[in-house]
Amino acid sequence: MAVSFKVRERKVKINGKAVKIRFAQSVKTGDMDLLEICDLTSKISAVSEGDVRSVLNTLTDLIIGGLRQGRSVALGELGRFRISLSSKAALEGETFTAENIRRARVTFYPGGEIRRACREIRLKGINQIRPEEQPVTPPVTPPSHDGGAEGSIGEGL
Repeated sequence: MAVSFKVRERKVKINGKAVKIRFAQSVKTGDMDLLEICDLTSKISAVSEGDVRSVLNTLTDLIIGGLRQGRSVALGELGRFRISLSSKAALEGETFTAENIRRARVTFYPGGEIRRACREIRLKGINQIRPEEQPVTPPVTPPSHDGGAEGSIGEGL
């Protein structure tokens, strides 16, 4: 099965000039929740669904504890969790304090097998836009002032 994506367009400023750029955005096809993971794990292993849920809940608590201690938490081929900080810079001569820190986030670094799977993923475009398919914007004609509603432009919707 392929991972679907759609092409998005956004206006950005490059060298002070507004330009449109296009980029890919993945399209989610559903969720796999904890209940499904526990159910599937119990079906392909000798562990009960309740035991799987218990282990995952304990693992979550252990990850939280490790992160609160400022530790990186490695889970083998699954990957690694660590805290990253976003902060406001202090100019030279200024003191950098905890007030400069805007927020803490959890960063996940996938293990080797997950990274390899992402490199080998098949993609399926949903709304690929080609340059020749650019929407044509009709020129705007100024409103005439010979009657009609004040401020109306064109013929309406």
